[in-house]
Amino acid sequence: MFSLPSTTNPEGRSRDNPIVLENYKADEFTCLLKVMYPSSDSFIFGKTIDLRLEKFEWMSVLKLSTIWDMQKIRDYAIHRLSTDASIALTPVEKIQLARAHRVGAWMEEGLATLTSAGHNSTLEELASLGHKTAFEILWIKVHSLEKPPEKVCFRKDSIKCPKCSSSSSLLNDGHACRQCRSHLSADEELSFLGSAPISIFGSPCDRTLPLGSIRCSKCTGNAFYGLQNIYCASCSNYSAYNTNIRVTPLPPANANPDYFWETVFLKVENTLFCVPKFHFEQTSEVFADMFSLPTTDPEGRVKEKPIVLENFKADEFTCLLKVMYPTAECSISGAAIDLRLDKAEWINVLKLSTIWNMKKVRDYAIHRLSKDVSLTPVEKIQLARAHRVSKWLEEGLAVLANADRNSTREELTSLGHRTAFDILWIQYQSLKEPSGKLFFRKDSIKCEYCSSSASLLNGSHPCRQCAANLAGDEVLSFAGSPPISTRSPSDRVLNLSTVQCSKCSRNAFYSLPNFYCPSCSTATYYNSNIRVTPKKPVNEQLIRDLFGAEIDSYQSTPPAAPDYFWDFVFLKVESTLFCVPKFHFEKASEVFADMFSLPATNPEGRVKEKPIVLQNYKADEFTSLLKVMYPTAECSIFGAAVDHQLTLAEWINVLKLSTIWNMKKIRDYAIHRLSKDVFLTPFEKIKLARAHRVSKWLEEGITTLTSADCRSTPEELASLGHQTAFEILLIQNEVLREPSDKLFFRKDSIKCENCSSPSSLLNDSHGCRRCLADLAADEVLFSAGDAPISEITPSDRYVNLGRIQCSRCSGNAFHGIPSFMCSSCSYHLRHTSYVRVTPRMAADKLIKELFGAEIDSYRSTSSA
Repeated sequence: MFSLPSTTNPEGRSRDNPIVLENYKADEFTCLLKVMYPSSDSFIFGKTIDLRLEKFEWMSVLKLSTIWDMQKIRDYAIHRLSTDASIALTPVEKIQLARAHRVGAWMEEGLATLTSAGHNSTLEELASLGHKTAFEILWIKVHSLEKPPEKVCFRKDSIKCPKCSSSSSLLNDGHACRQCRSHLSADEELSFLGSAPISIFGSPCDRTLPLGSIRCSKCTGNAFYGLQNIYCASCSNYSAYNTNIRVTPLPPANANPDYFWETVFLKVENTLFCVPKFHFEQTSEVFADMFSLPTTDPEGRVKEKPIVLENFKADEFTCLLKVMYPTAECSISGAAIDLRLDKAEWINVLKLSTIWNMKKVRDYAIHRLSKDVSLTPVEKIQLARAHRVSKWLEEGLAVLANADRNSTREELTSLGHRTAFDILWIQYQSLKEPSGKLFFRKDSIKCEYCSSSASLLNGSHPCRQCAANLAGDEVLSFAGSPPISTRSPSDRVLNLSTVQCSKCSRNAFYSLPNFYCPSCSTATYYNSNIRVTPKKPVNEQLIRDLFGAEIDSYQSTPPAAPDYFWDFVFLKVESTLFCVPKFHFEKASEVFADMFSLPATNPEGRVKEKPIVLQNYKADEFTSLLKVMYPTAECSIFGAAVDHQLTLAEWINVLKLSTIWNMKKIRDYAIHRLSKDVFLTPFEKIKLARAHRVSKWLEEGITTLTSADCRSTPEELASLGHQTAFEILLIQNEVLREPSDKLFFRKDSIKCENCSSPSSLLNDSHGCRRCLADLAADEVLFSAGDAPISEITPSDRYVNLGRIQCSRCSGNAFHGIPSFMCSSCSYHLRHTSYVRVTPRMAADKLIKELFGAEIDSYRSTSSA
């Protein structure tokens, strides 16, 4: 279909001229698209795709994939219907689906189950399959559905000789029935029950049957049993009751086109309905398409197997039927039909007629609700949005937004806070507008003596009072309510001298010299009448500005499917052209969402000849991104986890573009896949982290390279830049120099172990009790042995004050120090007391000090 050349017909290339797939259902097509186009959310973080389609949805996928020869999708649908425990096809369903969609395995499985000795089938199950399924089913069908013998009806004077083609009747004279003795006139209707083959003589419509078996219409007995010697005047042949004769059957009765209704059985909730099919076909395209599908299934044609209308309520459906099938009482005595439905029932009619596209019924429901039922403005807006009624939305907003309307808080909030805000904003703007005045633009001043739409005052004119310059779009005013113009009903008539300036509120054109109409050349003076076109009231204009798009959308065609009605965009990267759904870019990227939301008058991106050019990017990079954004159906066949099979370079391309275009989910997924599926060296992690702002990779790479057992070559370190290489070696040097059995800390980090005060116990300068060296506040001391974690602050450790060693002489720096007191809790400490200390920064702390700012800056971009 798509390969056919088409230069003139744009069918399928624009929303206004789509390719119409006739005789298919939108919900079936939607099910197929769910499998063909799984969303990005289905595979983020490597989860197995779970399409979670219901049984009937998988049946729809199987149906369309079979019709359109989609072999892989068909096999996948068969697999899911066969293996999913939540679906569990019955043997009857297997046979029905096998016959409908040509699945041999299901046919074999279903027959094997139904014909097994231990399986008990119901009458309904067997009848739904037809009489050729199994020997038991054949036996039941032969006895329960045996066809009645054929009945042939004809007039008595159509009985003719079987041996010739004469059209003369054999029984012209009056005859009585041989059973009931009733007189049989020439036009008496008789009948025969049984097989009546076509006669070889006479008309092709004539039948041959035994005379003795003809039935009387009055007693149904054999009317001519025992009759002898019936003579044919044409061929001299004799007939008798035990010989055949020729008859001309009466034509079958013609069905009345208006009152010969085929009924359909429908089930809504637990209620069964039997109604004429004709009305549903005439009023609804949905039901017309449903009933037009060829089927051997008795669904809807027998009481035992009705068409089930799921997700609807029986009382709603009953209301619809009251309108579709009014009873005789509604129109007896020639009165207008009065269905007498209440408000709730009319709303039910509106709901279903909208869903099933019953336009006439829908229009009638809207008419009755508008005319007979008192709808509040709030109800009008709610019903308008629920059932797409544009005029109710406009009417309800007009009432609520009126400056004189006092709405309750509950009324407004029931419409949603956004709508409530917009209504109050319109009211507020209306209250600011002076009452009792008519407003109009200066360039809408027109001649009253003709119907010309040309402005009398095109140029700029100064106000005659305040001398302010009045441009063409200047809004002027008139106090009062002027009459409607006879020239144009949309215009008003007023005196030019009464026009008020918007700046000084005085007569703007008082004593203005006369000027002439460009159309009729009539002179207009400052005290002449003129025509003006009033500006719309503020509330009307704001309603149109804020709600116009929504109102207009309800007047158009039904809404497109939100998930599978894609607007395509043409993109050009390098010399390669791409055409992809716009929706996924808008959803995944704020950059593209903003780009596509801009109003555009040119066709850029909407036609192949004028694509949007993405400059400074590479086609292979963009292709890598599209592989992730638009996974094919093969990615999810048989429920396996999505395997994009992208290379390292392709995943890096995905990361690059998703970072630039702010595609957060895709960026996180690319980071996840590169972290999980690909081995990145510490150097690659640092380079990629800096190129694409991935904080965790920078931290991981630096941590690995600064560990004591990591050995890097000069070339590898230099590839990161000399500054980074120097800082890595600096951290590594500190790590190697620090003894593993000692805890180092600054003197001013010694704190009270009895309270949580962060204040240092030894703020002043103290000399070492061993070497007498002066120990400043930032002097590094240490303690050997165990140093348990503090219960007060987990980042601190407990050490014995008397065992703290001087970094210069390694002696006990505070052994024998006089007792002193904590300034916060007044606790007394001696040289044998325990104190809290904060360990000096290890490698991770040095990393934080040297690289922390860079790592933190990347966290604003990455959630990793």
